[in-house]
Amino acid sequence: MRRTKEEMLQEFHRLYDIIETYEEFLVTQMDTEEAAEYVDDTISRQQMLTALERNELTLSEAVSGVRQAINDNNFDLADSVNCDDDHLSDFLNFYKTRTGRTYYDDAGCVKNMARAIFGRGKIADDTEYYLMKEILIDTAQTVFEPKEMKSLNLMMANYEDTVAKG
Repeated sequence: MRRTKEEMLQEFHRLYDIIETYEEFLVTQMDTEEAAEYVDDTISRQQMLTALERNELTLSEAVSGVRQAINDNNFDLADSVNCDDDHLSDFLNFYKTRTGRTYYDDAGCVKNMARAIFGRGKIADDTEYYLMKEILIDTAQTVFEPKEMKSLNLMMANYEDTVAKG
């Protein structure tokens, strides 16, 4: 089911609210160097809206880009748990306090998203591809069983072939 332009724009803003809340957490609660690096590396909502107005970016690309940034944040948060630097619980509490909602209800759970993609048997776009790639390169991942890895690798290769063919 295709979404209307208005629905896509609403989704863009909903997702960007998540990014801005994560950024606020980093700036107010974390190491200033890490926060500054994140802010410098993140394209602002206004910059993205300007790119949309100038037709330098499609709405679908904007939503996909913000979704990818959220996926990256999810992996960073998960890594913090593995590095005895548990920002995850601090951030989850911060997010709930700021929004009144849970982070994973808004952002989606990486494991659930990955399982849904795997269940479908096909990677649909770059955002899904990079989500699955992050899981594949994580030697400590618990999303997929070893016996599922062959199928996942095949899905990745099929997507890479599709992209290469254009």
